[in-house]
Amino acid sequence: MDEDVFDEIGKSVTLTTVTAPIYNERGDLEDSTNVDTIIIVVPWDLTDNLSNQIFGNFIEGSSAMVIRYDQAITHDDLIVMEGITYQVRDINPNYLPDNVATILRLVRNESVTADD
Repeated sequence: MDEDVFDEIGKSVTLTTVTAPIYNERGDLEDSTNVDTIIIVVPWDLTDNLSNQIFGNFIEGSSAMVIRYDQAITHDDLIVMEGITYQVRDINPNYLPDNVATILRLVRNESVTADD
């Protein structure tokens, strides 16, 4: 069943997983090794949202994607789709019978540049 959905409307993206992180004595990430893998996702809700609420702001560039339930993924992994890099923020397994998908909430990963 999941082959129908993922094969018909899925999109190939690059999943970047950080492995072997090296932290300094303060706990800051100093170095790591990245592993890139091509996976199939079903993207939706790819709008640049920003909603001001009394309790805070909805994250700008928040998006959702679906991956196969058996795909290994962790928070802070990166997904690159059509030249845009997204960071995984929430991982929500589907607990319905015959689970075939995991729902991800991602935010656009903005590059940090130094001001001169």
